Amino acid sequence: MKLNKLPASAVILAGGQSRRMKEDKQQLILNGQWLMGSLISQLNTLFEEVIVVSNKPQLYQSLPVKVIQDVPSFKGLGPLAGMQASIQEMAYDSFFLTACDMPKLSETLIRHQFSKLMNDQTKGCLLQSKHQSIDLYPFHAFYHKSILSLLNKSLTQRELKLRYFIKQLPLSFIDFDAFNMNQSLDEWMLNLNTPQERLDYEKLVERRLLT
Repeated sequence: MKLNKLPASAVILAGGQSRRMKEDKQQLILNGQWLMGSLISQLNTLFEEVIVVSNKPQLYQSLPVKVIQDVPSFKGLGPLAGMQASIQEMAYDSFFLTACDMPKLSETLIRHQFSKLMNDQTKGCLLQSKHQSIDLYPFHAFYHKSILSLLNKSLTQRELKLRYFIKQLPLSFIDFDAFNMNQSLDEWMLNLNTPQERLDYEKLVERRLLT
């Protein structure tokens, strides 16, 4: 049975400088497919609205997405600037956050996170595991647009670290370990920063397709 789209926005941050990858991560081809095109397609089946934050809107002219840029006063200030600009343009009260270099999405996890956010009435819902190697993962997460005032304050004061910002919010968590994902949360939250990480991921996908 096909489930209804979630009454929320999905935001893909695609404004990074891709220094370590040595090519524009917005244009990454993985296993023969354009990663951004795949992410947009998947998110369009789940959400009523998909927003891409990018300084290259021409890449998305033929796709069913809303493309925006950082507001001029916060241009180039990283993920917080992308979130701030998105909130001002989105049609819904909550949004799912991912990035152009993160290939993994789970509809099951996304729907559970959205329900948790709505039920708990917090400002964000993140994935959590007792085995994770860092304190929290800010992506593959939901946030409420009421965080805008805190975003503005952080950006104005140039407090730009995303995890530090997230720690200030009242949060809910979904136990990643309760789902049979066949990998750790650290593996699930993979982001592709270097050519070697890209190659390793492509080889992993190929092995799984052959088994």
